Amino acid sequence: MDLDPRLRDRAGLPVARITSWLGENERAMLKEMAGRVRGVMEGAGAVEVVEESSSLDLFNTAHTLGTCRMGVDPGESVADPDGFSHEVANLAFADGSLLPSSGSGDSPCLTIDALAIRTADKILQRAKRRA
Repeated sequence: MDLDPRLRDRAGLPVARITSWLGENERAMLKEMAGRVRGVMEGAGAVEVVEESSSLDLFNTAHTLGTCRMGVDPGESVADPDGFSHEVANLAFADGSLLPSSGSGDSPCLTIDALAIRTADKILQRAKRRA
């Protein structure tokens, strides 16, 4: 993730640009996983193993994660363990930025949903303490 050198928002500021790719290691892991799955299928008695393509073969999407990691040390993380900014009061993160990674191919959607619900609960708890 970086700032686009040309594209600007309404205020004239550069917009965020997300660039994703599979590196040599990621491609090797995918090849290894595919081989293991074929072995399991053959071991289970599969007579014919058919190769299939997936979105990973095309790689046109990504789960952007880890840009605002949680932690207790503001020098090592952006958000506290509850997902609130160490530096900006009342700023909470309720997205994938809190996650350091999700492995290769594992969808983080349900974890992100759970974090968002937890964050909403924390916001309500803070509001009740102030009332």
